[in-house]
Amino acid sequence: MALTDIERFKNNSVLGSQGFHFLAGQKRRRLTIQAGLVENISPPLHTLINNGIMKESVSREAVLNDVEEDTFVALCERLSQVLFDPFSQQRCK
Repeated sequence: MALTDIERFKNNSVLGSQGFHFLAGQKRRRLTIQAGLVENISPPLHTLINNGIMKESVSREAVLNDVEEDTFVALCERLSQVLFDPFSQQRCK
């Protein structure tokens, strides 16, 4: 049985995952990523976002005072490129 587009979307570990908010830098700019973005790339971030026990996991928000906003944005953009570029040599899975 073929999956519908909606079923494929829901089954995708990134696109079907919940949003998670980071307050980055001294100005605490709110940046949102899909929780599944870090699933196979960063075990510590995956735990922070998805374990359901830590206060950040429950509130769906973490404060990153010591991380520059531009640095965090660059990291998230690179993660997206690696995951969604079918020609990337660094694909994770």
